[in-house]
Amino acid sequence: MCFNKLLMKTILPYYTFIFKLLIIVLIFSESLHAYDLDRGTENLENSNTTSELSTENEPHETHFFRVRGIPTINVSTINGNIELVSDPDINGVKVELYVERSFTLWSGPRSIDDFRIIIRQRGDRIIASVEERRSVSSRRRGDVQFHFVVYTPYEVNSDLRTSTGDIFIENLTGDQFLQNQTGNISVFNSTGRNQISTTTGNIEMDYLNGVTFAKSVNGNIELSNSSGEMRLRTVAGDISAYSASGTLVAATTSGNIRTDFREVSVGVYLETVSGNIDLFMPAETSYKIDGEAMQFDFSGMIQVSVTSLSRRNRSATLTTGTGEIPV
Repeated sequence: MCFNKLLMKTILPYYTFIFKLLIIVLIFSESLHAYDLDRGTENLENSNTTSELSTENEPHETHFFRVRGIPTINVSTINGNIELVSDPDINGVKVELYVERSFTLWSGPRSIDDFRIIIRQRGDRIIASVEERRSVSSRRRGDVQFHFVVYTPYEVNSDLRTSTGDIFIENLTGDQFLQNQTGNISVFNSTGRNQISTTTGNIEMDYLNGVTFAKSVNGNIELSNSSGEMRLRTVAGDISAYSASGTLVAATTSGNIRTDFREVSVGVYLETVSGNIDLFMPAETSYKIDGEAMQFDFSGMIQVSVTSLSRRNRSATLTTGTGEIPV
């Protein structure tokens, strides 16, 4: 009995100390969380940034480079967004790097020294990249995000790559290559050659003129108000092309395809394995449609424009006018 009392006197103060320490840690954690929320709200209210993808914080680094010819922009980041837009008043290239960090009591923040940041110029080529000095788990990698915002003249060539993040470009002419693994890609008002590739993201394009290649594995592809040669490919997503003009090649495995043409110059090829295809063509155009499907619906055709229609098993051929454009 005396031994039990002695044991209680010895252990009870120890557990009381541990309990008080846990209360202090919880109070500190809540205070730190509230402080971060207040600070984030204040920065958001005071921010003057007009970019689409950048955070509300001030740039971690800002660099300006003068160029003599057409600049080439190479940007790569392991975790973060990339934005490339034209500025008519700029006489060079401006690169802004934003750093966004997350913090937990269990893992703690990663240091910027864990990453190698490169922003430099080689002639008319601007290089901006972030890479890890040592390999870490994907969970720890998300603790720090590096977002690039680049302002350039209207005419520019670019190569933009990010592993996890969105890519956004607008008001450019030239050759653009955009690639990510996880994240969406948006291209607006771009003239020239656009090559776009993503694994698990959607692709949105509006007012493109030239040659366009867009590919996604698990995302949707949407193209509107665009012209030229357009090649779109996705595996598990839908494809939409509205107010298109030119040549279109679109293919998906398990998605639907919907197209609406203003003008068809050469030809159209559409393919899906387990989805539907909705095709809207200009009434005044002469074309020949060859299709294979489980079911056809030509009820929307203007009968006076149809010169021939034949069906056999799962194949159908429809001709309007002279049938000079193959579909």
